[in-house]
Amino acid sequence: MTSGGTGGADSRDRLAELESALARLRAEYEVLMNRFKFEAAGRLVPAIEAAERERQLLAARVPPPPVAPPAPFVFNSRRRRRL
Repeated sequence: MTSGGTGGADSRDRLAELESALARLRAEYEVLMNRFKFEAAGRLVPAIEAAERERQLLAARVPPPPVAPPAPFVFNSRRRRRL
């Protein structure tokens, strides 16, 4: 019986790839809109929507990354300097 040890890491990697691709698509969309290339920008919309849907589905399935324990608090005492 496997607990999906690498499945979460693979899913997180895929999620990171999707977020990167979405950022590129959105940036390209913005550039095209700013250049008044509305038809070319409109052709990107289905790809952006599909990637966003996949990202949302994957984000819902990916377990959160393990939380590292907090670092111990260390108190450094300082000596008073006499002037």
